[in-house]
Amino acid sequence: MRITSVIVAALLLSSLTTTVSSSEGSSMWDDARLGVNGGTVGAIAIPLGNGSNISETTVIEENFAPVVEVYTATWCMNCIYSENALDEAIGDSDAFLIHYHRHKYEALDPFGSNSTEHRWESTYGDASYAFSEPSNTRVPPSNIFFGERLHLGMRASSS
Repeated sequence: MRITSVIVAALLLSSLTTTVSSSEGSSMWDDARLGVNGGTVGAIAIPLGNGSNISETTVIEENFAPVVEVYTATWCMNCIYSENALDEAIGDSDAFLIHYHRHKYEALDPFGSNSTEHRWESTYGDASYAFSEPSNTRVPPSNIFFGERLHLGMRASSS
């Protein structure tokens, strides 16, 4: 468990730098979006309410909170270990986690929905299918870092 935490911490920290090398030459990552350039860069908080009107907002890239998208399921035992390691690696940082719960064609996970399943499959389904064994578009546990780097399962290397 401790080695998994260290490995996930190393993976997370390496993904948080802007000088990370391209995933094409890396054995630690799979491309999350096959054939698509771009991704979820980061999360920002924009204050709304109190009758104020915001006509323009300028955001500096360094102020973006890192985004980690987690595909999970309530019945998935490996997901528990993977998420605990991810939580330990993130610690007190301002990372923004988005959880997708497996839902389509099953009633075992009450937190999922067809709309989030559709978003996951349309965004990351091709990559999940290409890199998972057996091939599947929805494989818990899966983690996407910054919308670009895919990590399937609990192993140190996704490939």
